Amino acid sequence: MIFIMKWKFPLAAVIFAIIAQVIHSLGAILGMKYYLMPEYFNVWSKLMMPNAGPPPSSFYLYSLGFGLIGALLLAWVYIIVEKAIPGKTAVKKGLMFGLLLIMIASIPGTLSMLILINLPAGLVFFWFVEGALIYLLGGMVFAGLLKK
Repeated sequence: MIFIMKWKFPLAAVIFAIIAQVIHSLGAILGMKYYLMPEYFNVWSKLMMPNAGPPPSSFYLYSLGFGLIGALLLAWVYIIVEKAIPGKTAVKKGLMFGLLLIMIASIPGTLSMLILINLPAGLVFFWFVEGALIYLLGGMVFAGLLKK
Protein backbone atom coordinates (compact mmCIF):
# COMPACT_ATOMS: atom_id res chain seq x y z
CA MET A 1 0.00 0.00 0.00
CA ILE A 2 1.07 3.55 -0.63
CA PHE A 3 0.75 4.66 3.01
CA ILE A 4 3.90 2.69 3.88
CA MET A 5 5.92 5.04 1.68
CA LYS A 6 4.73 8.16 3.47
CA TRP A 7 7.04 9.60 6.12
CA LYS A 8 4.21 9.90 8.64
CA PHE A 9 3.79 6.14 9.01
CA PRO A 10 7.32 5.38 10.24
CA LEU A 11 7.41 8.63 12.22
CA ALA A 12 4.21 7.69 14.07
CA ALA A 13 5.68 4.26 14.87
CA VAL A 14 8.96 5.74 16.12
CA ILE A 15 7.12 8.24 18.35
CA PHE A 16 4.91 5.44 19.69
CA ALA A 17 7.99 3.29 20.42
CA ILE A 18 9.68 6.19 22.23
CA ILE A 19 6.57 6.83 24.33
CA ALA A 20 6.43 3.13 25.19
CA GLN A 21 10.11 3.01 26.15
CA VAL A 22 9.82 6.08 28.39
CA ILE A 23 6.69 4.78 30.13
CA HIS A 24 8.16 1.29 30.58
CA SER A 25 11.35 2.80 32.01
CA LEU A 26 9.38 4.92 34.47
CA GLY A 27 7.29 1.89 35.36
CA ALA A 28 10.42 -0.16 36.00
CA ILE A 29 11.73 2.54 38.32
CA LEU A 30 8.43 2.80 40.20
CA GLY A 31 8.01 -0.97 40.40
CA MET A 32 11.66 -1.84 41.06
CA LYS A 33 10.79 -3.61 44.31
CA TYR A 34 9.11 -6.34 42.26
CA TYR A 35 12.13 -6.87 40.02
CA LEU A 36 14.39 -7.21 43.06
CA MET A 37 12.34 -9.92 44.79
CA PRO A 38 14.55 -13.05 44.80
CA GLU A 39 11.56 -15.39 44.68
CA TYR A 40 10.80 -14.13 41.15
CA PHE A 41 14.33 -14.12 39.71
CA ASN A 42 13.69 -17.35 37.80
CA VAL A 43 10.76 -15.71 35.97
CA TRP A 44 12.92 -13.21 34.07
CA SER A 45 14.49 -14.15 30.76
CA LYS A 46 18.24 -14.61 30.47
CA LEU A 47 18.20 -11.71 28.01
CA MET A 48 16.76 -9.38 30.66
CA MET A 49 18.61 -10.71 33.66
CA PRO A 50 21.53 -13.00 32.79
CA ASN A 51 22.88 -12.33 36.29
CA ALA A 52 21.62 -10.59 39.40
CA GLY A 53 21.56 -6.86 38.79
CA PRO A 54 20.33 -4.49 36.13
CA PRO A 55 19.69 -5.69 32.59
CA PRO A 56 22.57 -5.41 30.11
CA SER A 57 22.48 -2.80 27.35
CA SER A 58 21.59 -5.50 24.81
CA PHE A 59 18.24 -5.90 26.60
CA TYR A 60 17.41 -2.25 25.91
CA LEU A 61 18.34 -2.61 22.25
CA TYR A 62 16.08 -5.65 21.92
CA SER A 63 13.36 -3.81 23.81
CA LEU A 64 13.57 -0.83 21.45
CA GLY A 65 13.61 -3.08 18.39
CA PHE A 66 10.66 -5.16 19.52
CA GLY A 67 8.82 -1.99 20.54
CA LEU A 68 9.33 -0.52 17.09
CA ILE A 69 8.04 -3.68 15.42
CA GLY A 70 4.94 -3.59 17.63
CA ALA A 71 4.47 0.12 16.93
CA LEU A 72 4.66 -0.45 13.16
CA LEU A 73 2.01 -3.17 13.44
CA LEU A 74 -0.28 -0.98 15.54
CA ALA A 75 0.15 1.96 13.15
CA TRP A 76 -0.83 -0.31 10.30
CA VAL A 77 -3.88 -1.54 12.23
CA TYR A 78 -4.85 2.08 12.93
CA ILE A 79 -4.76 2.88 9.21
CA ILE A 80 -6.96 -0.13 8.45
CA VAL A 81 -9.63 0.63 11.08
CA GLU A 82 -9.42 4.44 11.18
CA LYS A 83 -12.73 5.05 9.41
CA ALA A 84 -14.57 2.86 11.92
CA ILE A 85 -13.20 4.69 14.97
CA PRO A 86 -15.60 7.29 16.38
CA GLY A 87 -14.44 10.80 17.13
CA LYS A 88 -14.12 14.01 15.16
CA THR A 89 -10.81 15.23 16.61
CA ALA A 90 -7.45 13.48 16.65
CA VAL A 91 -7.52 13.43 20.44
CA LYS A 92 -10.95 11.77 20.64
CA LYS A 93 -10.23 9.38 17.80
CA GLY A 94 -6.85 8.49 19.29
CA LEU A 95 -8.29 7.92 22.75
CA MET A 96 -10.97 5.68 21.27
CA PHE A 97 -8.33 3.66 19.41
CA GLY A 98 -6.30 3.41 22.62
CA LEU A 99 -9.38 2.26 24.52
CA LEU A 100 -10.04 -0.34 21.83
CA LEU A 101 -6.48 -1.65 22.23
CA ILE A 102 -6.89 -1.77 26.00
CA MET A 103 -10.09 -3.79 25.64
CA ILE A 104 -8.76 -6.28 23.10
CA ALA A 105 -5.13 -6.59 24.24
CA SER A 106 -4.44 -5.25 27.74
CA ILE A 107 -7.42 -6.59 29.65
CA PRO A 108 -7.34 -10.14 28.25
CA GLY A 109 -3.52 -10.23 28.44
CA THR A 110 -3.50 -9.04 32.03
CA LEU A 111 -6.12 -11.54 33.11
CA SER A 112 -4.27 -14.36 31.37
CA MET A 113 -0.98 -13.36 32.94
CA LEU A 114 -2.52 -13.44 36.41
CA ILE A 115 -3.56 -17.08 36.04
CA LEU A 116 -0.62 -18.36 33.97
CA ILE A 117 2.57 -16.78 35.30
CA ASN A 118 3.82 -16.65 38.86
CA LEU A 119 4.22 -12.89 39.22
CA PRO A 120 3.12 -10.48 41.94
CA ALA A 121 -0.33 -9.06 41.18
CA GLY A 122 1.04 -5.58 41.91
CA LEU A 123 3.58 -5.91 39.10
CA VAL A 124 0.97 -7.18 36.68
CA PHE A 125 -1.18 -4.17 37.63
CA PHE A 126 1.79 -1.84 36.99
CA TRP A 127 2.18 -3.39 33.55
CA PHE A 128 -1.53 -2.96 32.82
CA VAL A 129 -1.35 0.75 33.71
CA GLU A 130 1.80 1.18 31.62
CA GLY A 131 0.15 -0.48 28.64
CA ALA A 132 -3.02 1.55 29.01
CA LEU A 133 -1.07 4.82 29.07
CA ILE A 134 0.98 3.77 26.07
CA TYR A 135 -2.08 2.80 24.07
CA LEU A 136 -3.95 6.01 24.90
CA LEU A 137 -1.01 8.31 24.14
CA GLY A 138 0.05 6.26 21.13
CA GLY A 139 -3.49 6.26 19.79
CA MET A 140 -3.46 10.06 19.83
CA VAL A 141 -0.11 10.05 17.98
CA PHE A 142 -1.54 7.74 15.33
CA ALA A 143 -4.73 9.75 14.97
CA GLY A 144 -2.78 13.00 14.70
CA LEU A 145 -0.25 11.79 12.15
CA LEU A 146 -2.08 9.11 10.18
CA LYS A 147 -5.34 10.86 9.40
CA LYS A 148 -6.50 10.58 5.83
